[in-house]
Amino acid sequence: PSVNKQMSSNVVEFPGSGGPEVRHASAHSPGVLLKGSRNEVWLCPAYTGSGEVMLYVKPKLTPRQVVSEVVASLAGQALGLPCPQPYIVSVAPHLVGMPRGSGLTAFGSAQVGPRSLATPVRSLDVMLELLRKSKLIDAACVFDEWIANSVRGSGDLVFDPEGQVWLVDHEGALLAGLAPDRAETNWLAQR
Repeated sequence: PSVNKQMSSNVVEFPGSGGPEVRHASAHSPGVLLKGSRNEVWLCPAYTGSGEVMLYVKPKLTPRQVVSEVVASLAGQALGLPCPQPYIVSVAPHLVGMPRGSGLTAFGSAQVGPRSLATPVRSLDVMLELLRKSKLIDAACVFDEWIANSVRGSGDLVFDPEGQVWLVDHEGALLAGLAPDRAETNWLAQR
């Protein structure tokens, strides 16, 4: 009995339901192509089981990149980091600038910011200062190290007018074939 008590004091239970989850949505109207991302991104209105949402949809990611986006977003949320809600999105190709055809399955993330005005800050100095002020710079660096995200750049963090930072664009994380004992370049930590 004393051994069981000692062992149980070292066990940390995972929280029950209510943790981060991936949701599904279906784009229903033509999106708007956004400029400045390394991957094609469309802002699309979409239906979910609970209503309508505006999503940043990436229709041209590989299946591995979609999984990286979803897993990294969920892991970030579980750690209490500001990662937008991830979605698996059904989208007709003509809604994202492609010819009509069979539906696509894509990654999407919720549009963030209280007034949907979150935007990247392209100036490295300004971006780093905003990260410092938000007190998230250390957590963001550690997170990128943990998920082996070597490609984060200044466009992969968005800020809203209230000063909230959001960690986005994780498609370069969790690379195939990355050995557990090999470090990946951490762009943010190097700066």
